[in-house]
Amino acid sequence: MSSYNGNSSVPEPRGIDPTMPEGLVAIRFLLPLVGCVAALLVGWFITCDPNPFTMTTILAATVMCSVALSNPVLGVYLLIFTSGYLDLVKRLGILSDALSGIDVVVTLALAPVLFVSICGGVPRSPGFF
Repeated sequence: MSSYNGNSSVPEPRGIDPTMPEGLVAIRFLLPLVGCVAALLVGWFITCDPNPFTMTTILAATVMCSVALSNPVLGVYLLIFTSGYLDLVKRLGILSDALSGIDVVVTLALAPVLFVSICGGVPRSPGFF
């Protein structure tokens, strides 16, 4: 062990951050890689259908339902916000010129599915008796 700053009891720093445990160094490099792969998969999922608004609605519904299952109070706020803007998403789908009947059903079914997810998350919430 060589002396670092004139003190032989202090180890010489190695790697990126000498105070970071070995397991976190791998996470520090793998997390951006996983994020980039996830972003590519989401982009592919959105563009694989003729109507990108419907696919974006499906992705948003998946994320919001998982949030509502884990935190029903936040799910209620998402439900209020989503209910106000579902008609706008439907109208933007009409402007994309590739709207079918199932696209309208998927868009308008988002609020009831989110409400069911909120109800499903209530028994798992800490305040439920």
